[in-house]
Amino acid sequence: MERDTDWIRPVVILVLLAAPAIGVRIASHFSDDPHLQPLAISSERGASASGGRVESGLAMVEVDVDWGQDWTGRMSRVELRDAIARSLSSQTDLYRVRFREAPGARIGVSFRVGPNVFGPYPPGGMRDGIHSALVALDITNRSKR
Repeated sequence: MERDTDWIRPVVILVLLAAPAIGVRIASHFSDDPHLQPLAISSERGASASGGRVESGLAMVEVDVDWGQDWTGRMSRVELRDAIARSLSSQTDLYRVRFREAPGARIGVSFRVGPNVFGPYPPGGMRDGIHSALVALDITNRSKR
């Protein structure tokens, strides 16, 4: 007889653990408040997904890549964009990458957060710029919250 009811205790525990998150999710659905969404889309991701319009007043990391018109290296624009996106998306969703044509055969990557500009860096040395931009983004957005 005990074997038939062994599943009840784990199910009750799971329901009790999930109830607060489910309750908050239901409340966020009916109130349209993005700050109530547990483990879901945050207000920062919503600002990033708004096509560059920062609706919540948060700063963004704007990455400007000056792509040399005479560039003959092995790295393509897609590869560079993917490398930048991988580095930044692991820390924030508040970024935008833009490519601009530039004279010469060099690539320069600049990072802008509000009035702060870091770079230009060559593609191989942009790790310092990414770190500086993320620190500036954190400080800038922390003061706005």
